[in-house]
Amino acid sequence: MTKWLVLLLGLAFTAPAHSQTVVRVGYFDYPPTIATDKAGKPYGPLVEIWEKHLAPRGGFTVQWVGPEPFARLLDSARKGDIDAWCQLFPNKERREWFDFPTIPIGSFNQVIWVRQDNPMTEITSVDDIKGKPIGKLLAGFLPPFMEDNIGSLVLQEHGGSDAPVVAVRKLLLDRLWGLYFVYGDSIRYAAAKEGVLDRIKALPIRIGDPDQPIYTAMHRGIAADKKAMILKALEASQGAYSYKALADDFIAHAKEHIGR
Repeated sequence: MTKWLVLLLGLAFTAPAHSQTVVRVGYFDYPPTIATDKAGKPYGPLVEIWEKHLAPRGGFTVQWVGPEPFARLLDSARKGDIDAWCQLFPNKERREWFDFPTIPIGSFNQVIWVRQDNPMTEITSVDDIKGKPIGKLLAGFLPPFMEDNIGSLVLQEHGGSDAPVVAVRKLLLDRLWGLYFVYGDSIRYAAAKEGVLDRIKALPIRIGDPDQPIYTAMHRGIAADKKAMILKALEASQGAYSYKALADDFIAHAKEHIGR
């Protein structure tokens, strides 16, 4: 009798773990938001947010899919090979493929990075950057004031996991006037890792809302129960963490991540 009781209790405790819903979350290496160590395991602020806050509150487990190059991951997401994107900024084209929650996963301040000796202190008009070479992420989001005036801008796209580092180096060599990467913290992190953070500065963008929300994006074909779990988790996690604080801590230890 005791033997059967132990067996039944064991099944009772292990069954929920096996039956818990798995949400496939796609990502690409883009520190300080998320990065991959040598063992192939993702780490960073978004990993902490998804695994320690969203998953427990939504009642699901996270299966990380990646890292993939941004364009390839976008294609995989369109095909429904993943349930959700760990972070993505909405635009007209992306809204055709993805559902964006009303609750953001975090936010950050919009900036354009320039060399420290640049006399400007802020961006108040598109005229401030017209005709000047600006580095950006390949296929990356642009704020409306740039998107609406793209014909008058000189944009140089940078792809690959080392894109922020390459862009910072070009900026310091005077091959670029400025850098707009949708996650401005990626430039701050790259500069900190290179030991040149004191040689660049951020110009706040004073056009529109300076605080840019970060969203997860769900494939339109996602199972209804998974979608409900993610939305529940976002609602329940409001105020439980600070994306900015997590990113600041990650950047403060940038040098420790070299070779990780």
